Amino acid sequence: MARRSIVFFFILLVSTGGAWCCHTSAQETQRADTASHNGNMSGTIYVEGNEPFVHLELETEQGKHYRIAADSSTYRALWQLQGKHVSLVGNERQTQIENIFTVKSFETK
Repeated sequence: MARRSIVFFFILLVSTGGAWCCHTSAQETQRADTASHNGNMSGTIYVEGNEPFVHLELETEQGKHYRIAADSSTYRALWQLQGKHVSLVGNERQTQIENIFTVKSFETK
């Protein structure tokens, strides 16, 4: 019986350690794949998603899509400009999943 307990403890120890290593590795990979820089962009504002999970996006002239960060100070004003061509100033952030743009200011064209 004692031998079974030791084997069980060893298996538990190894699996817990492996899960911890994989978790920290995933976090490091996510940080490494995230890049950001300031910039200007222009394109058309539109709404993407289904209720209640809708969000604003910008489609550039080159066809690239950027999710507009909901914490942008101008987010509410941009809702009124759906379908309009705008120029944005802010911070671009690229993740493994999507491109996100935090808007500091904008102007309509």
